[in-house]
Amino acid sequence: MRASKTWIILANGEHARFLEREGLSQTTHQVVAITNPERPRGKETYGTPLGRVFESHETARHAIEPRRDLNQIRQRKFAGKIARILETYAIKRRFDRAIIVAGHTMLGALRKEFGPKTASVITKEIDRDWINLQDDKIVERLEKADV
Repeated sequence: MRASKTWIILANGEHARFLEREGLSQTTHQVVAITNPERPRGKETYGTPLGRVFESHETARHAIEPRRDLNQIRQRKFAGKIARILETYAIKRRFDRAIIVAGHTMLGALRKEFGPKTASVITKEIDRDWINLQDDKIVERLEKADV
């Protein structure tokens, strides 16, 4: 009988890492790492500066806010990409269970995107952004969380 494989998926709005842990081993290795190609760089948050309008009866001016938050749209698209990759590997049975570690907004976006196969193998969701932690620190924190 082979040891069970656990995938630990770490994600935020810009990066995602898929780590694999076999059995009760303390070591992990990275299987997949992706970066959001649409992430804003510097002043690219909204592209062009937001326009301004005059108040109809005064001399005051107000900025025009975008109707949708572009960062949320980018994050939702990236969550969809992560979910599709995870679903592909779940169908191929590359892992037995999955642990999702992401900040609350990304975690919510991921939940909406998970397919039925992926949803069935997720055993734990942790509302934290651990993307920049070293692998041994991630394992240490997962043990403290009784995972």
